[in-house]
Amino acid sequence: TAYITSVRQMQSKLISAMIYPCILMTVAVLAIVVMLWKVVPTFATFFKEFDSELPGITQGVIDLSNFLKANGLFLLGGIVAAVVALRYYLRTEAGKRVRAQVSLTMPLLGECTVQVCMERFATNMVLLLRSGLPLLEAITSLRGVFHGNTVYRDALVRIEQRVAAGGGLAGPMEQSGLFTPMMISMIRVGEESGQMVSVLEEVALYYRARVQALIERLTGVIEPVVILGMGVTVALILMSIYLPMFQIASGPR
Repeated sequence: TAYITSVRQMQSKLISAMIYPCILMTVAVLAIVVMLWKVVPTFATFFKEFDSELPGITQGVIDLSNFLKANGLFLLGGIVAAVVALRYYLRTEAGKRVRAQVSLTMPLLGECTVQVCMERFATNMVLLLRSGLPLLEAITSLRGVFHGNTVYRDALVRIEQRVAAGGGLAGPMEQSGLFTPMMISMIRVGEESGQMVSVLEEVALYYRARVQALIERLTGVIEPVVILGMGVTVALILMSIYLPMFQIASGPR
């Protein structure tokens, strides 16, 4: 029960850590859309009255605003349809495989995914071995734990086959190329000492702490990137509005 509680706590921390960046991104997108939908057209009408040539950045923002107003509903429908189609695709076997491969190769997110998989492997292996399951049956059960990550699930199938053929666990894990050197070393120590459960308990605690630290790093990177992106976009829109106003104010009277 202690392991289950700790896993739930880690999951809740992950969800809590990602809520703020998601809210920030939503607010940023809504703020930009409102500016393009409501604010820019008002100034565009004002600029038309002076019949003067507009700066390139201003004309570009006005064109984007006009496009958004003319095709906003179609864009919204397209985005909704794309999200629904993507969600459906990611539930298929091919989609799960693509998602797993992408999550492993992305900077920082890939490292976080590997650490999460290491923690999940160690934690669940402890629970299964402690419940009295033989090693081979424990590996079979772990495939269900990784049902959402087809890369690790398929690797566990190959590991299970090699263990069933009479090999140890550390060797097949190393051959898969998906487990960290520390995990492989500790598995080897557990096999040689006969204290697999005790060793994996320590490994699970280590990777749990690593995952929490990586989550903090990930959210620490996302937040300033979103804020910077929103700030630059809003600044460009404001610049496109103020430039022609300065031209009008400094023009011939």
